[in-house]
Amino acid sequence: MTDGPLDKEEFAATLDLSGVGAGRRPDATLEPTMAPRFRRDRRREIALAHKRSLAQVDDSGHTIKIKAPIAEGGMGKILLAEQGGLRREVAAKTLKDEFLERDFAERLTREARVTGLVEHPNIVPVYSLQVDERGAPLMVMKRIEGVSWRAIIRDPSHPMLDGDRDDVLGFHLRVFTNVCDALSYAHSRGVLHLDVKPDNVMVGGFRDTYLVDWGVACSTREEHRGFLPMVDETTEILGTPAYLAPEVVDPKLATIGPRTDVFLLGATLYEVLTRSPPYRGETVRDILYEAYLAKPPEFPDSVPKELAAIVRRAMSHKPSDRFASADDVRRAIERYLRHRTSTKLTEQGFADLDAMKDLLAAADGLPPAGVSRALRKFSECRFGFTQALREWPENAAANDGMSAVTVALARFHVVRREFAAAGSVLDELVTPSPERGPELERLRSEVRAGLDDVDRLLEIREHHDDARSRVARAYYVLAIVGLLVSPMFVGWGLEQVGLYHWVPWHSVAYMGAMLVIGMSGALLMRRTLMPNRVSRRFVLAFGFIAASIFVRRLIADQLGHREQADVSMDMFLFGTGIGVVGLMTDRRFFAVASACMSSGVGIAFFPEHTMLLIGIAGVLGPVTTAALWLHSDRVSRKRTSRSSLP
Repeated sequence: MTDGPLDKEEFAATLDLSGVGAGRRPDATLEPTMAPRFRRDRRREIALAHKRSLAQVDDSGHTIKIKAPIAEGGMGKILLAEQGGLRREVAAKTLKDEFLERDFAERLTREARVTGLVEHPNIVPVYSLQVDERGAPLMVMKRIEGVSWRAIIRDPSHPMLDGDRDDVLGFHLRVFTNVCDALSYAHSRGVLHLDVKPDNVMVGGFRDTYLVDWGVACSTREEHRGFLPMVDETTEILGTPAYLAPEVVDPKLATIGPRTDVFLLGATLYEVLTRSPPYRGETVRDILYEAYLAKPPEFPDSVPKELAAIVRRAMSHKPSDRFASADDVRRAIERYLRHRTSTKLTEQGFADLDAMKDLLAAADGLPPAGVSRALRKFSECRFGFTQALREWPENAAANDGMSAVTVALARFHVVRREFAAAGSVLDELVTPSPERGPELERLRSEVRAGLDDVDRLLEIREHHDDARSRVARAYYVLAIVGLLVSPMFVGWGLEQVGLYHWVPWHSVAYMGAMLVIGMSGALLMRRTLMPNRVSRRFVLAFGFIAASIFVRRLIADQLGHREQADVSMDMFLFGTGIGVVGLMTDRRFFAVASACMSSGVGIAFFPEHTMLLIGIAGVLGPVTTAALWLHSDRVSRKRTSRSSLP
């Protein structure tokens, strides 16, 4: 025989296939009576011996062998025992020696009956109800290897939490939903626990959860009368004072029912969130009075608001205001677990918004770096609420937070008189919170009023900004110079050679021609030359001055002022008028004013060169002003181009 694997024939030789028919399906189970056996005699003898042993039924299946104490309570004790026949460890609950009385025996018996009635994965199963050698009831049940939930709640460093350090609250809420399941099933069987608290919840080593101690449980079903204690037969306060529902201590308030256990679930969850029971006092009487008042519980800021709301509803003073069932409580917790990421983002968003109050207070005086920092904070805050709503679109708190941060950001822009930005922020809010409606409407009114003011200011600026017509005015002036100044040089040249002689009506005709050409050109170029109010005033001012000089020449001619030197006064007055326009509007007109006034002075001393001096003034003044306008336009364009770069 080699050390390698057997071939098919060698393998078949090790088996006894005599009990397997030829037509046996290969996917059918081989019953023990026909399974292939090893042919070796020794193995067959061992197998047959084991079968004979298994065939012997141990008739001690109900025998309980006490091994050691596990725990003690008020009237009873729990013992570690071994159940005969099955050889399994069980827990046996019985009475202490000092409580061997009929009333206590009946109570333990009722607890066994109740627990046996409500079989559920989260309720300790009862195996049997026996009587020990003292004649006391002995409730045999599954042994739970675990710890009290209360011990885990009170000790954040408990070893049971080692696998859930990053989500301790999630661990406790999962235990809580198991308790809700157990209680919901018990209610479906007509049984009320009436003593739900962390001490009565056991958590096993594999996170298996059990609602225990049904010693004060009662039934609400008539079919259980005489077998189980009934709610309407209860005459004493049932449960633990630090957790009691108000109807337990005040029978006039309401009948005890499933919503009484709902209250206890709320009290249990309160302890999960705060590590203490809801009622505290120096004496039992003080605590019972707290239960009688059942004031709405208060929570530290660290407790999630959604969980606090669940507890407050479950612990409502009126049973009708509570959750209708334990299952409703469970569903509320599971909704929270699904939405907890959204809830955390919402709470962080509100915390960030509160932290920005100082930025809002100083919005108007912030330097550029501070403005950038504030806008970045606002953006982070809005992103948090956006993510919260993405996780849970029905998150009303996140929606309110989005409205709140939108109002705050819009208010920030309004204070800084950035009304367009504020309007854009408000327009981005798709579903405003109803609570923020009035505030949002007031803010929108302020934004509309601010935008109207800005529009009016822009309109005023538009009408008083000469930048739009600088280039057009420059070309207009150059055109006028070309048409009206060149004849002056021609006339002076002809005058020097004796081919031309000035007469007074020539001045009148020249001024008239200048007025007609100037106004006609202005009308032809009105769209570019006069786009706003200030441009129209420029043109009208020149027209008025030219018309005045024209009238002045007519009057001078009628008065007999026929000397050529008299034109000096017209040039001086023309320059003065242009100087006034420059003083009131654009100082670049001073070039024209200076040239005309200088020309007027020159003509007074050199009348024979009147036309030359007028021509020189017509070139130097207007051309210089036109050049300055064109230069200003180029500078403005470069500045605008640089500011528009990314």
